Amino acid sequence: MNEQDDTLNLDSNEFDGIIVNYLNESDEIYINLPDSIDMEQVSLFNIIGQKIKSFENDEINRTGSNEFRIPISPSISEGTYVIKVESNLGVSNKKVIIKL
Repeated sequence: MNEQDDTLNLDSNEFDGIIVNYLNESDEIYINLPDSIDMEQVSLFNIIGQKIKSFENDEINRTGSNEFRIPISPSISEGTYVIKVESNLGVSNKKVIIKL
């Protein structure tokens, strides 16, 4: 008997569609989500897992229906970070390199 309950399964292809880039010209992190994902919160972690900052909705510039830009403060130094995107479908972590 081969029954499958899909209620707890997440389609990883949805998360594969999340794009995260650092925009040098504007010192912002750019996030683009597939249409089926509603972003709830974004957090920035350093490479050893320490939370640097959580971004509230009023700190996130929405440039399109699923495009967001998050300004990076001068106190954030150059390096590799992890962006944690919490959404209606779960959590996705994406690596971003900040070069000032």
